[in-house]
Amino acid sequence: MNKHLRALLYGFLFLSAAVTRPVLAGGAGTLVYPRADHAATLLNSGQVLLCGGHIFQDGIGIIATNKAEIYTPARKMWRATTAMTAARIAPGIVVLPDGRVLVAGGGGETTTNTAEIYDPTTRRWTMTGSMNEERDAPLILLPTGKVLIAGGSRDVVTCELYDPATGTWSFTGRLQHKRSFRVTLLANGQVLASGGVGGPLQKPIPQSEVYDPAAGNWSDTGPDQMPRYGHQQLLLMDGRVLVAGGEIGHSADAMVIGSSETYDPATGLWNIVGSLAVGRDSFSANLLGNGKVLAAGGLDNSDQSVSSTEEFDPSTNQWSTPPFALAGPRYNHTGTTLLDGSVLIAGGYGSGFGIFPAEAEVFSEP
Repeated sequence: MNKHLRALLYGFLFLSAAVTRPVLAGGAGTLVYPRADHAATLLNSGQVLLCGGHIFQDGIGIIATNKAEIYTPARKMWRATTAMTAARIAPGIVVLPDGRVLVAGGGGETTTNTAEIYDPTTRRWTMTGSMNEERDAPLILLPTGKVLIAGGSRDVVTCELYDPATGTWSFTGRLQHKRSFRVTLLANGQVLASGGVGGPLQKPIPQSEVYDPAAGNWSDTGPDQMPRYGHQQLLLMDGRVLVAGGEIGHSADAMVIGSSETYDPATGLWNIVGSLAVGRDSFSANLLGNGKVLAAGGLDNSDQSVSSTEEFDPSTNQWSTPPFALAGPRYNHTGTTLLDGSVLIAGGYGSGFGIFPAEAEVFSEP
């Protein structure tokens, strides 16, 4: 089922909680604008910016929003900041080398090619150069200082680079496969793309590929052990990339899975590791300060939102279920790793109609 369609079926008034392993760390305040399908990023100040997504508006229902807000960890408080120029659903977001934030693309009435920049010092948004194509895809800050955006959910195969010095976008090497997918910056400066769906039937793509900024092109690397979409992907401290959860199959045959695997840049190969106890997609996965990975919430194979959490230990390649959970179920939320290594969970849909989780939570290591 389309994740935005699920928004019409689910929502939840969320109670606040936060946890560590095994000590509770306290709540993380109430969002000014409870939302889902939004973007979030950690600012250089240690604060967190949330923007865009879906909100519930009385008398109208669920709508795309341009509203933005800031979380201050020291005060555990949210405050509104200036709204974006455009409403955006699931836009790409990244912090530039000078501390400003680039937000590009995303959905709304239609997918857009526009981009804008937030300046934390002035708390203002300004439009910047538009992309050459409309797309909704993640942004990756390259070691060169430029920003890569690749593909998109409309089977866009082109990729573009944003130059902060000029405020303009230019085409770079094209993807080998049409797909919407996850991307991760590797320790060697290259970018890994894996999973996603593409083609006329929107089937899972089994082949991963790597972007070389020096050459400006993509090349195939080891094929995924389990082609999937709706998964999470992140860089571990040992340089490997962890991929977990998501869905396999297509249409009526789609199934949420707990399968996990790791990619080794040194060999270009994927290896199956321990599975999540609960198959889930539309969840969050974040690196904790102790090097473990926290997976939280999501949708299970019955299309129900869950509140459970799990931890992946890279030293054993296994998941375990910690003695804590979210205060209530949520999915299509964001998880942001803070400067102290804790993880901020914010927004998402719950399990009722038209109401979004209002309270945020913080999870941290002991």
